[in-house]
Amino acid sequence: MSGPAAMPSGTGAPLLVAEGLARHHPLARPHPFAERPVFKAVDGVDLTLERGEIFGVVGESGCGKSTLARLLMALEPATAGRVLFEGEDLLSLSPAALRRRRRGFQMVFQDPYGSLDPRLSVARIVAEPLRLLADGAEGRSRRDRVSESLQAVGLQASDARKYPHEFSGGQRQRIAIARALITRPSLIVADEPVSALDVSVQAQVLNLLLDLQESHGLTHLLISHNLAVVEQVCQRLAVMYLGRFVETGPTAELFKAPAHPYTRLLLEAVPSPDPARRRSRRPIADPAPAPAGGCPFQPRCPLAVARCRSEAPELRTIAPGRQVACHQV
Repeated sequence: MSGPAAMPSGTGAPLLVAEGLARHHPLARPHPFAERPVFKAVDGVDLTLERGEIFGVVGESGCGKSTLARLLMALEPATAGRVLFEGEDLLSLSPAALRRRRRGFQMVFQDPYGSLDPRLSVARIVAEPLRLLADGAEGRSRRDRVSESLQAVGLQASDARKYPHEFSGGQRQRIAIARALITRPSLIVADEPVSALDVSVQAQVLNLLLDLQESHGLTHLLISHNLAVVEQVCQRLAVMYLGRFVETGPTAELFKAPAHPYTRLLLEAVPSPDPARRRSRRPIADPAPAPAGGCPFQPRCPLAVARCRSEAPELRTIAPGRQVACHQV
């Protein structure tokens, strides 16, 4: 694998901007007179995607990554915040206007087996966004668009006549990517696109994302729990913990000198072929409830002090392009 391309050098407006994005779920009261608790799946996330980059969001399962992806795609309502795509707030659009806007952004899901309808031919699967968005492409034009998308992901035009069960997991994910390409979008959000694939196939799909970034001028938001995946393809990275970004910056810099204790813990947990390094790794404790108003990571943090138990740190700039939410940095 060739590794991530350089950051785009253009100075144009960002493709997508999220401001104060939140998604809170009310929970059942422990007793009738208690204040209703709230689960904060995403809690005040700010995000800027530059045109032509691959931006990664990484964190443990349950940290809010997939919820964030659905909010950015306007697939579920936000409790607070805005999502600006090419300057237009997606969350304030009418259903008809949002449907028209969806041509510009598409999503690739984690499971290449569950995300493709086994009853439909590849041609119908790939062309489905055109039908749902009333694109207007019909007959020969639609078939040409399907062939174009399949060939862009390394499949044959003749594969359009086949069905999902005739393909391997990696090929099915290529079909899912072809489906996302059919509307000729500017942005693709990929939610754990290689986690269900064999390691040998993961590199092929990641290389495909890099190729599409260059050949189609695409912007990618890549969601993953696998640090090795984001290191290979992402120019910038955000580390997410319990609904918040705790560190952001250029991927190479975060891997070389992680600033937040949680980022360091994630990197220490990456499997290593070195036996000495494996013995020195610290196990990651399970997430624990943080004190009200305190740092969410405080119960697991080796650097925690009294201030961490009473005051949640905000993201602040520590170097050009780098931010961290930690009182001790």
